[in-house]
Amino acid sequence: MQHSFLTRGAVSKFEGADTHRILPVGYKLNTETLRIPIAREADNAVVATIRAIHEGVEHSCNVFIPGERDFALTTPFVAR
Repeated sequence: MQHSFLTRGAVSKFEGADTHRILPVGYKLNTETLRIPIAREADNAVVATIRAIHEGVEHSCNVFIPGERDFALTTPFVAR
């Protein structure tokens, strides 16, 4: 793991991660799915960034996690 970052006060619940980081520096990512719990205020949108180098090639991922107010319904939704 080269770099990981969280915005807007979000906090990783991953053991050993520093403030504003998703994973600890130097953490070796697994090729399987890895769930990383993140704590945030419900109204805050968050951007999470991960950058890693694997076999000499840099890979990066940016994820936008919307806040509740980003998707406020303007009309009632009725299940059909």
